[in-house]
Amino acid sequence: MPHPSQTRRTVMPLTARAQVTVWLIAGHVAGSSWVASWMLLPSAVWFRLQPRRVRTGGGLGCCAPLNALLPSASVRYDVRSGRVDPRALAAVRATTAHPRLGADIVRLLDMVWPVLREQDVRTGHNVVVYYGGEGGTITIHAGVEVFTDFADRGEVRRVSTPSGDVAATAHHGEYSDMAGAYEALEQWCTDNGRRPAGVNWEIYGDWDDDPAKRRTDVFFMLEPAAC
Repeated sequence: MPHPSQTRRTVMPLTARAQVTVWLIAGHVAGSSWVASWMLLPSAVWFRLQPRRVRTGGGLGCCAPLNALLPSASVRYDVRSGRVDPRALAAVRATTAHPRLGADIVRLLDMVWPVLREQDVRTGHNVVVYYGGEGGTITIHAGVEVFTDFADRGEVRRVSTPSGDVAATAHHGEYSDMAGAYEALEQWCTDNGRRPAGVNWEIYGDWDDDPAKRRTDVFFMLEPAAC
């Protein structure tokens, strides 16, 4: 199965897809923090479900810098903050568990794209929104940016990404190195006294055979700043 950035460009028969190694979401646990990255592994290790307990200070004031360059391994991440508007998506909602997460994302995207192609909808990139969950589960919306109207069909519905205060960064490169983007966002929250709200999303740029040209934008929804 392809990475979500490839889903709209490559639709393989089920028999062929079954023979392809799956790109699954993997992660590691650090205290109460779950950090996600894309790695070529036989199974998934979980996504970040709970916001890390961060220092609370005076919050992010209006005069605080909007950008902070944070090192992570050999990559420097430009973490930006501000308010974002909702993005319209055609998406399927599902509750999954860690062994199925990566495979379920691809399965859900495979449900969305045929509906959009049939209705000739103008589309953007693939997006996955992570809401957390209970009892070892996680609830997600997996879908596609849409710029024209479409008719809901079955489980494919019109939804939106969250709006409000976010911290965000862009990862360029191998998906196996994407954990650094999450580490940079966690560190930014700690340094700026902001608390993640527990909802994250990823926007997957177009696939390119050159890893340096692959872009994934990662967003942390933030709790309101302290006054």
